[in-house]
Amino acid sequence: MHNRFGVSLLSSCCVFCLGVMSITPACSAQTSGYTRPVQKPAPPIAYVYVSQAPTIPGPNQVIGFAAAPTGLLTPIAGSPFQADVNRMAVNGKYLFGGTTDELYLNAYTIEKDGALTFAVANDIGKMTGGVDIAGSTIFLTLDHSGATLYDLRLNGDGSDNGVYETYVIDKATGAMTSPPGFSLGTGNNMDAPGAFTFSANDKYMYGVHSGWAGYDVQMSLRASSGALLVPPAATPPIPRPVDTTGYRFNPIGISADPSNHVAVAFANEEGNMGPEIGPNQLGVYTANSGGILTTTCNYTNMPQVAVGDVTLKMAPSGKLLAAFGSKGLQVFHFNGGDPITAYKTLVENVDFEGAFWDNNNHLFAVSQKTGRLYVFTVTPTSSSQAPGAPYSIPGAQSLIVQPLR
Repeated sequence: MHNRFGVSLLSSCCVFCLGVMSITPACSAQTSGYTRPVQKPAPPIAYVYVSQAPTIPGPNQVIGFAAAPTGLLTPIAGSPFQADVNRMAVNGKYLFGGTTDELYLNAYTIEKDGALTFAVANDIGKMTGGVDIAGSTIFLTLDHSGATLYDLRLNGDGSDNGVYETYVIDKATGAMTSPPGFSLGTGNNMDAPGAFTFSANDKYMYGVHSGWAGYDVQMSLRASSGALLVPPAATPPIPRPVDTTGYRFNPIGISADPSNHVAVAFANEEGNMGPEIGPNQLGVYTANSGGILTTTCNYTNMPQVAVGDVTLKMAPSGKLLAAFGSKGLQVFHFNGGDPITAYKTLVENVDFEGAFWDNNNHLFAVSQKTGRLYVFTVTPTSSSQAPGAPYSIPGAQSLIVQPLR
């Protein structure tokens, strides 16, 4: 069992030094004693963190990068950081990570330069009173305010079921506590990392349930404590898009825009637990004032996905939707309540495990199998790979991005 604080590792960090040259104008008689001011590099627009399994036996570590306005990444001083974690989430002040022994949710302070400093180890067993202590974290995320951490945790009983666990964060220390009713069963929601998403007002959580327990998009209410609640029995079920007779859409990924719309990825299956009969397709829902989702999508107006079983990540603008999976990385135009439309395939035939946007049109995506971190600049009218990308990170695990502006 690993020490909860991580094990000290000998690691090397490349420090990049930029030489600065003073330039004197040609007409020295008119500018005697004048030296042109040196232009300082633009401040970073995001910090990017990748958990990494070392190439030699030992605990995980976290590699940190500062992203320039161009998308170029440079190592953060002190990286890689001693943090034996895999799944991660950030709220601006802290990076939270589930330890590889599945016993703690560690908090690390994000310093001004992006460096990580250990803050506190939150003992899952103590916080939950021993509930699901044999389980494993498969997805971490926060509400929009960053005050509450949500852990999708697989049961340790050998079943395919799991629970959503809620943890309230102490802003001053990073320590966490479990509110009453902190645990809510998921049914068969094992489609991490695109398993659930929050409405823009943080009042509702929408999750995909795909398995023997059901094949639906489901809504949970979010209490003032942050805990997730089952909606009243009279709440109408969320419909699935209409498919051809004899087939059904099985939801496998979900992401919400900044207003009242939700994108859902569907697998097209034949019968109960039958084989897939074609590429995944993307549908869109609109939420009313009570959080109820409705859709006008059907198999004729839902674009197909070319990257296999897919996870979704909405851009902060709500105008672009990233779809990544076992066969590549795509971007779609997201059009509010209107059908999603195809746009650009960025990478083909690469298996991606995670993708995140910053607030400056950059899309970051990590592939475990190839050990690479990709960076793209994507707008509704253009796309290009950022300078220096892709970056080689052998043993890359999970990815998280902290936008700065």
